[in-house]
Amino acid sequence: MGNLYFSLKGRISPAQFQKSAIILIAINFILAMLNLVSMSFALLSIPIGLVLAWMWLSLWSKRLHDAGKSAWMVLLVLLVNFGLSFVATRLVYMITGFDQATVAAAAQAAGADIMGAMKASMEASRSILVPSAIAGAISTFILVFLGNMVLKSDPEENQYGPASN
Repeated sequence: MGNLYFSLKGRISPAQFQKSAIILIAINFILAMLNLVSMSFALLSIPIGLVLAWMWLSLWSKRLHDAGKSAWMVLLVLLVNFGLSFVATRLVYMITGFDQATVAAAAQAAGADIMGAMKASMEASRSILVPSAIAGAISTFILVFLGNMVLKSDPEENQYGPASN
């Protein structure tokens, strides 16, 4: 498992990529829900999120290698992911009627107290946390599905290693 999620080298099959990605999507969703529990858990999500970002980079690199592509193409995947996330966030805002100005006003009311501003922002945005987490999970799954559909496995050994099973 360590090699699967933490090494940038090697190849993985489309099926293995999809299973591993679904696990990471579930972890990302749970991590987003921790913000509902407390501020401490929300702060804990920052270092965990960095580890998850590396795990995603590792998975996508291996999947790109399996298709005979350079891992640098993960930058394109990242760009598409940001685009999908932006659209998903805007849809959540439209559907829920969420106003970002409310969050800014709550944070500003806390003044120089950084922790108070963070807590006020979290409270003001609590209403969209679950819909945003669901939208994020769906948009990430769409990217994983489309990536698997577009990236055809190289059945032969390539510069990145032997063919995946």
